[in-house]
Amino acid sequence: MMYKFRCQNCSEYNRLKGSFTDRRELAETKGEPFRIVCSVCGRKTEVKANSVTATETRFLGLIFPLVFVPAILLGYYLFTNFIERNSIYLKLIAIGFALKIPAIIYSALSKSERDKVRNFNRYKL
Repeated sequence: MMYKFRCQNCSEYNRLKGSFTDRRELAETKGEPFRIVCSVCGRKTEVKANSVTATETRFLGLIFPLVFVPAILLGYYLFTNFIERNSIYLKLIAIGFALKIPAIIYSALSKSERDKVRNFNRYKL
């Protein structure tokens, strides 16, 4: 999860480092309002916890293809080696299972991150 705020001086978005479950925890940790140096203009700006928003990271979208292809090949190999008859129908079923397992893992991780972002952005102080 990424946290963003808009600089009052240059109106550019900046990232906020840290890990917070909601805005209340952000205000308790950083203070309300807190001062931070803008990474674009270099000036200190005052940021309120309500102006910080959470967004999903693209990390899962980038890593998923790198994990997805080897998982399919490994799943296909394991499923076909445990099947005694090398029928084409059983191999198609094995490919189906090999596709479902990484997809289920990705959807669970993606849903978890969406829920965290929704929880952070839902309530304001």
